[in-house]
Amino acid sequence: MPSLEALLGGSLIISLLAALSAGLLSSLSPCTLPTAVMVVAYVGGYDNSSRYQGFTLSLAFVLGLSLTLATVGAVVSAIGGLFLENTLVWYLAALIAVLMGANLLGFISCQVWGLIPPGSKRAAV
Repeated sequence: MPSLEALLGGSLIISLLAALSAGLLSSLSPCTLPTAVMVVAYVGGYDNSSRYQGFTLSLAFVLGLSLTLATVGAVVSAIGGLFLENTLVWYLAALIAVLMGANLLGFISCQVWGLIPPGSKRAAV
Protein backbone atom coordinates (compact mmCIF):
# COMPACT_ATOMS: atom_id res chain seq x y z
CA MET A 1 0.00 0.00 0.00
CA PRO A 2 1.53 3.34 -1.03
CA SER A 3 2.15 5.99 1.60
CA LEU A 4 0.20 9.22 1.76
CA GLU A 5 3.31 11.15 0.76
CA ALA A 6 3.65 9.00 -2.36
CA LEU A 7 -0.03 9.50 -3.22
CA LEU A 8 0.18 13.28 -2.90
CA GLY A 9 3.37 13.34 -4.94
CA GLY A 10 4.98 16.09 -2.87
CA SER A 11 2.86 18.73 -4.61
CA LEU A 12 1.58 21.63 -2.50
CA ILE A 13 -1.49 22.16 -4.69
CA ILE A 14 -2.51 18.51 -4.53
CA SER A 15 -1.98 18.52 -0.76
CA LEU A 16 -4.13 21.64 -0.32
CA LEU A 17 -6.88 20.20 -2.51
CA ALA A 18 -6.78 16.94 -0.53
CA ALA A 19 -7.08 18.87 2.75
CA LEU A 20 -9.98 20.94 1.37
CA SER A 21 -11.74 17.80 0.12
CA ALA A 22 -11.28 16.07 3.48
CA GLY A 23 -12.67 19.13 5.26
CA LEU A 24 -15.71 19.26 2.99
CA LEU A 25 -16.32 15.52 3.46
CA SER A 26 -16.05 15.85 7.23
CA SER A 27 -18.72 18.57 7.17
CA LEU A 28 -21.20 15.86 6.14
CA SER A 29 -20.67 14.12 9.48
CA PRO A 30 -23.56 14.22 11.98
CA CYS A 31 -21.09 15.58 14.54
CA THR A 32 -21.08 18.94 12.77
CA LEU A 33 -24.86 19.45 12.92
CA PRO A 34 -24.76 21.27 16.28
CA THR A 35 -22.55 23.95 14.72
CA ALA A 36 -25.30 24.75 12.22
CA VAL A 37 -27.63 25.47 15.13
CA MET A 38 -24.97 27.71 16.70
CA VAL A 39 -24.52 29.68 13.46
CA VAL A 40 -28.26 30.21 13.09
CA ALA A 41 -28.58 31.27 16.73
CA TYR A 42 -25.58 33.60 16.53
CA VAL A 43 -26.58 35.31 13.29
CA GLY A 44 -30.31 35.17 14.00
CA GLY A 45 -29.82 36.73 17.43
CA TYR A 46 -29.00 40.09 15.85
CA ASP A 47 -31.38 42.42 14.09
CA ASN A 48 -29.97 41.98 10.62
CA SER A 49 -30.85 45.02 8.59
CA SER A 50 -28.84 43.90 5.57
CA ARG A 51 -27.34 40.86 3.92
CA TYR A 52 -23.91 42.39 4.39
CA GLN A 53 -24.31 42.44 8.17
CA GLY A 54 -25.52 38.82 8.13
CA PHE A 55 -22.54 37.85 6.00
CA THR A 56 -20.05 39.62 8.28
CA LEU A 57 -21.58 38.00 11.38
CA SER A 58 -21.42 34.57 9.73
CA LEU A 59 -17.86 35.17 8.60
CA ALA A 60 -16.81 36.31 12.09
CA PHE A 61 -18.39 33.20 13.62
CA VAL A 62 -16.75 30.82 11.15
CA LEU A 63 -13.33 32.47 11.48
CA GLY A 64 -13.55 32.43 15.27
CA LEU A 65 -14.60 28.79 15.34
CA SER A 66 -11.86 27.85 12.86
CA LEU A 67 -9.20 29.70 14.85
CA THR A 68 -10.34 28.05 18.07
CA LEU A 69 -10.34 24.55 16.59
CA ALA A 70 -6.96 25.10 14.89
CA THR A 71 -5.45 26.30 18.18
CA VAL A 72 -6.86 23.35 20.11
CA GLY A 73 -5.59 20.99 17.41
CA ALA A 74 -2.10 22.46 17.56
CA VAL A 75 -1.98 22.22 21.37
CA VAL A 76 -3.26 18.65 21.38
CA SER A 77 -0.77 17.73 18.66
CA ALA A 78 2.09 19.20 20.67
CA ILE A 79 0.97 17.37 23.80
CA GLY A 80 0.53 14.20 21.74
CA GLY A 81 4.23 14.33 20.94
CA LEU A 82 4.85 13.44 24.57
CA PHE A 83 3.22 10.07 24.01
CA LEU A 84 5.60 9.26 21.16
CA GLU A 85 8.74 10.31 22.97
CA ASN A 86 8.24 9.01 26.49
CA THR A 87 6.88 5.58 27.41
CA LEU A 88 6.47 6.67 31.05
CA VAL A 89 3.60 8.91 29.90
CA TRP A 90 1.95 5.86 28.30
CA TYR A 91 2.07 3.94 31.56
CA LEU A 92 0.80 6.94 33.53
CA ALA A 93 -2.12 7.42 31.12
CA ALA A 94 -2.92 3.69 31.31
CA LEU A 95 -2.88 3.77 35.10
CA ILE A 96 -5.23 6.76 35.17
CA ALA A 97 -7.58 5.04 32.71
CA VAL A 98 -7.63 1.82 34.78
CA LEU A 99 -8.29 3.78 37.99
CA MET A 100 -11.11 5.72 36.35
CA GLY A 101 -12.66 2.49 35.06
CA ALA A 102 -12.38 0.81 38.46
CA ASN A 103 -13.98 3.85 40.08
CA LEU A 104 -16.78 3.87 37.50
CA LEU A 105 -17.49 0.17 38.08
CA GLY A 106 -17.48 0.68 41.84
CA PHE A 107 -14.43 -1.49 42.56
CA ILE A 108 -12.71 1.43 44.30
CA SER A 109 -13.96 4.68 45.75
CA CYS A 110 -11.91 7.64 44.59
CA GLN A 111 -13.00 11.08 45.72
CA VAL A 112 -10.98 13.58 43.72
CA TRP A 113 -10.82 17.21 44.89
CA GLY A 114 -14.25 17.10 46.50
CA LEU A 115 -16.12 16.40 43.27
CA ILE A 116 -18.01 13.61 45.00
CA PRO A 117 -19.14 14.69 48.47
CA PRO A 118 -18.04 12.29 51.22
CA GLY A 119 -20.78 9.92 52.24
CA SER A 120 -22.80 10.34 49.04
CA LYS A 121 -24.28 7.17 47.63
CA ARG A 122 -23.77 6.39 43.99
CA ALA A 123 -26.03 4.17 41.99
CA ALA A 124 -24.66 0.70 41.33
CA VAL A 125 -23.76 -0.12 37.75
